[in-house]
Amino acid sequence: MKPEIKREAAHAALAATFEHEHEVMAQTMDGLADLINRPVSGLNRHEVRAEASYIHDFYTSCETLFKTVAIELNGGIPRGDMWHKTLLREMKAPVSGKRPAVISQKLYELLEEVLRFRHIVRNSYGILLDAKKMRRVSRIAVRARKMLVRQFPAFLATILPA
Repeated sequence: MKPEIKREAAHAALAATFEHEHEVMAQTMDGLADLINRPVSGLNRHEVRAEASYIHDFYTSCETLFKTVAIELNGGIPRGDMWHKTLLREMKAPVSGKRPAVISQKLYELLEEVLRFRHIVRNSYGILLDAKKMRRVSRIAVRARKMLVRQFPAFLATILPA
C-alpha cells in the first residue's frame, strides 16, 4: 500500500474512533456530572460505585483512542504486564518519522492519575473505595476530558494527508 493511502486510512480510522469515543465520553461525563455536583458525604455506596464506574469508563474511552493510534501509527500496542502505562507514556512522546505527540505532558499527568484509579477499581473491592479520593479523580477526569477533546483533533490535523 502506498504511504499516502496508508496515512489516509490511518487518519480515517482515528477520526472515526475519536468521533465514537467522543460521544461515549459525553454520555459518561453526563452521568458523572449527576454525581460530582453532590456532596461526597451524601453519596450512598451504590452511588460511590457508580461514580467510580464513570471514571473507569472515561479512561477506557481514552485508552481505546490510544490503542487505535498505536495500531495505526506506532506499529502495535505495547506488550507485557505494564502495557496500559506504556501505552499512555507513548502518547506523550512523538514517534520519529511517524507522528507527533498525541497529548501534552500535562494531559499525560492527569490521565496517569485516572489510570491509577482505574487500576484500583478493577483490582479491589468496591466497598473499599475512598469516596473523597474518588471525587478528586472525578474532577481530574473532567479536566482531562476537556483537554483531550481539544488536543486529539489538533493531533489529527497534523497527520492529515498532504
